[in-house]
Amino acid sequence: LRRGDGFIVLHCEACGVAYLGRRSSDHVRAANDAAHTDTCAMLRHRGARKLLRRELRKRSLPARVLVIGDVAAARSVATLLHDRSAAVSTLEHIDPSSTGGRIEARDSHYDLAIVIDEVGSLADPVQALATLRRLGCARLILVMDNFDARSCRVFRGRHWVGYDFPRRLYWFEPRAVHPPVQRAGFDV
Repeated sequence: LRRGDGFIVLHCEACGVAYLGRRSSDHVRAANDAAHTDTCAMLRHRGARKLLRRELRKRSLPARVLVIGDVAAARSVATLLHDRSAAVSTLEHIDPSSTGGRIEARDSHYDLAIVIDEVGSLADPVQALATLRRLGCARLILVMDNFDARSCRVFRGRHWVGYDFPRRLYWFEPRAVHPPVQRAGFDV
């Protein structure tokens, strides 16, 4: 952070959502103007890769996959799907940082959308996820930091790595993910 910069994170303990304590227009501008970190750093963690690989293998592999994240995130997903790539006809990616925190899809139908560490950076997470649903996504996989994880509870005051200021706008506890996903039209 530059000298004099400060951020206030407000946490609603009733619903489990935490958010950056600035006006909404300031949020989006700061998130899009900030230097971006590697959004798939969490996929370097063996446990996260294992969970994502297991989720991708649960059911038949979809033909059209949309990855919401940076180029590195799309490469990571392509690597995870590599051994089953014959079934994947299209793997596309959208970087919301280049679209002002919105999801602007190029096509009209995807079987699976994988959102890697971007839900907290979206201008309106519910609207963005609803856009994915309107695009025909039957399955949605969210890979994100857990605001209720042990490391977050220990370092939440100032030093938790998941904050990623000022790029992040929202953080979610696991229980806080269900309502926006359901409002967007997905079954949990």
